[in-house]
Amino acid sequence: MALPLETVDGYKLIKHIQDDVYLGYRQIQGAGLLEDDRKVMIKLEARDTDAPSLEREVKNLLSFSGEIGFPLVERYGAKDGYRFMVCRLAGPTLEGLLGWCRAFSLKTVLLLAEQLISRIEVIHRRSFIHGGIRPGAFALGTVKALNQVTLVEVAGLITEHPRRNDARYSDLEGLTLMLIYMCRRLAPWDGLQIDLTKTPYEDILRQMEDTRAEVLCKGLPRAFEVCLEYVKSPDCTNEPDYNYLRQLFCSAFGEEGFLRDGVFDWIVYKYWNSQQCYSRPVAGITSEVGRKRLLGEDARREHNAQADPLRQAEEACVSITKADKADWTAADWTAAASAYLELTRRYIDIWDLTQHPETPPPT
Repeated sequence: MALPLETVDGYKLIKHIQDDVYLGYRQIQGAGLLEDDRKVMIKLEARDTDAPSLEREVKNLLSFSGEIGFPLVERYGAKDGYRFMVCRLAGPTLEGLLGWCRAFSLKTVLLLAEQLISRIEVIHRRSFIHGGIRPGAFALGTVKALNQVTLVEVAGLITEHPRRNDARYSDLEGLTLMLIYMCRRLAPWDGLQIDLTKTPYEDILRQMEDTRAEVLCKGLPRAFEVCLEYVKSPDCTNEPDYNYLRQLFCSAFGEEGFLRDGVFDWIVYKYWNSQQCYSRPVAGITSEVGRKRLLGEDARREHNAQADPLRQAEEACVSITKADKADWTAADWTAAASAYLELTRRYIDIWDLTQHPETPPPT
């Protein structure tokens, strides 16, 4: 498909991503600028469109300038028959990551909860209401902000009534339901057979809104139910206590014994895929909702996939230790150094994997 424009104000359009959004590159390369740092998101809107929205989106984003977790507008203006906006390129959405991971571990959801509450707090502090909280509305950052949650849907933000707080609580209710949803692969509702991986999120949300908190949160830490009850019974004379909600999930994280090591599910899955491992964790409604343990044959295959390369690296290093090195060349020493580095890397990889809460305990 032909691109509508070649360049806009120093940025080159590379390819179409979706709707009116395009991948672009900065044409001027700064010193030390990485390839990923050059990538940008370029959004176009025809000037003669019947329902223009880009100008409002730019205005909304500019109101969040300087805040963590909101797209940075680098350029905006008009060229030929189009209005354009250039932003820093975001990473995959939470919706996309859920499709890849199939469900998130409890550790990942608790880490996300703290960031997401902070994003909603900023939106409300700027006198906006989101009104459409869902996994596709948030994405990860890129390059140096890989695990930083970023709001990517801002065109639909609406201005809040200055004397009403109920809409803020509605946003937080939507966020809490999304957190519960991200923990699960199968619906917990009695008598209702629904696959959360194949049903549109809007349909799932309607079912969750009509389900009692204790049913939705069965098997999850108490923080989820407490949070849901809090936001469903708003004190409309006061704004929500965002610090209290963050502390609920922070305390749950500590009670579960998780480490704040920056290890999210997608990091582990990416590692496993790069190692061509045989299996990946699965999730469902079990006594360990959201923990995704490997069991039985899957666990043995996973262990072998990690242990066999380590054993080979150890054997190579033992052979090097026993070898007569009197006639070694530079190439021989280089090969020896590579073998020891490989052994070290294998030990570190296995140690990292055993530290992740999803790894089965040794038997």
